[in-house]
Amino acid sequence: MLNNPGQIGQGDRLIIYCHMARVACQLIELIDKINHQISETIQVYAQWIKSDDLSTVKMILLEPVCVEKSISTAPRTIHLKGTTNNSSKSQNEHCGCSPDLHASLKLINHRGPDSNGTWLDPNGRVGFGHTRLAIIDLEHGQQPMSNETDDIQLIVNGEFYGFEKIREELEANGHVFKTKSDSEIAIHLYEDQGFSFVDSLCGEFALCLWDARKSLLICVRDRFGIKPLFYTTINGRLIVASEMKAFLTFGRQLEWDIDSIVNSGIFYDSRTMFKGVTKLLPGHYLTATLSGSISIHKYWDADFPDKNIIETRSIDEMITGVRNRLVEAVRLRLRADVPVGIYLSGGIDSSSLLRIATNILRETNPNAKMAAFTISFVNGKHLDEGDIAERTVAYCGANFYKLCVRETDLSAAFDDCVWHCEAPITNLNSVSKFLLSQFVHNQGFKVVLTGEGADEHFAGYSFLMADYLRENNTSFNSVVNGRLEKLKSIESSSN
Repeated sequence: MLNNPGQIGQGDRLIIYCHMARVACQLIELIDKINHQISETIQVYAQWIKSDDLSTVKMILLEPVCVEKSISTAPRTIHLKGTTNNSSKSQNEHCGCSPDLHASLKLINHRGPDSNGTWLDPNGRVGFGHTRLAIIDLEHGQQPMSNETDDIQLIVNGEFYGFEKIREELEANGHVFKTKSDSEIAIHLYEDQGFSFVDSLCGEFALCLWDARKSLLICVRDRFGIKPLFYTTINGRLIVASEMKAFLTFGRQLEWDIDSIVNSGIFYDSRTMFKGVTKLLPGHYLTATLSGSISIHKYWDADFPDKNIIETRSIDEMITGVRNRLVEAVRLRLRADVPVGIYLSGGIDSSSLLRIATNILRETNPNAKMAAFTISFVNGKHLDEGDIAERTVAYCGANFYKLCVRETDLSAAFDDCVWHCEAPITNLNSVSKFLLSQFVHNQGFKVVLTGEGADEHFAGYSFLMADYLRENNTSFNSVVNGRLEKLKSIESSSN
């Protein structure tokens, strides 16, 4: 934006100068702000922009506009935001990408030690690398994978739930699959639905898809951001990876982003610990073209009912609704061609999952037993839930694996945990989970269920009560007695 005395935001009207035309528009959305000196996104979904700011925006026209056919106009660059790994290289240069790619895969081989694969386009402008943790279709699910005509390439980190039903529908429409892998449905959904294919994907995943017909790269992150995805530009190339350490082999010199660390940008926006490295937010996808344009799009966000609309369901109906959805969610996640275990803390979340999973398995095998993994803190007193977990296992009839951990174990594992988490560690929970994950791996398990996320959904943490009390929920025609007094008490105790 040039020569504007103030700032503009969503809803503002403005005049766009397009060659000799002046076009009236209304600003609908500020998708991001960009540092025009280094072509890096510095803020996603900005509130406003001012003079000299560079931004990607969505606008609607307020008056008719005549557009010439593309064949009658000279090609022009409308917007250049960063550059991509699809930057021009000669045929002789493209071989230089392969050593970088293979070295990068070695740095993240722990994510998928079962196999790895790479793909380079004939012109050397696009390269895919993948390390595989084989869960479904162990024999034929290697990646990168492609469609029948090999003009769409795909790599996926994670898993798509309910894929078999989607696959049946796609095959009924004439699609031909090469594997039995859940990942392959993304290719055929994209062929049918274009960008809307993201709406049909259910699971925990991060994926990259290259459409050679359109010279288009699409990178997608799941709705809750369970699987990570980072991107950066290095020497005119866009590099995308599941871990930031993968950028090191491409020449990225990582520099601390102190402002992001101090202000928790790592947890609350698209920033990371390092300058020039951005994470793709949950429920978003990135598109990039060979001409160098990069765009970020939101495809999903949490949607909650209006608390001012009277709720017509009974309490029992709501409980049944939650239970049915929870049972179905567990059923979908038990689909694997390898054994599945569960993290068990002794709390209500993981205990419920253990019982549900056991019941589902025993529908087809009355003697089935889940493998439950628990961490026990030696001399942990009230923090040690090992005994509770053991009683839960006995009640559910599961196999019990307990890891006993001391302070010295946590201290010794701290550095390795930071290396893998790539984020500040504010307490030892992450280190404990890291040790438990190693323990599970050493027992021969690749997949575990966890109760993560339930506290956020059902307000299990005490500090969430403050948000509950800030505004009356009138959907039940009930008012919390002494709401403001309780809110004041919570806020004063947390200061």
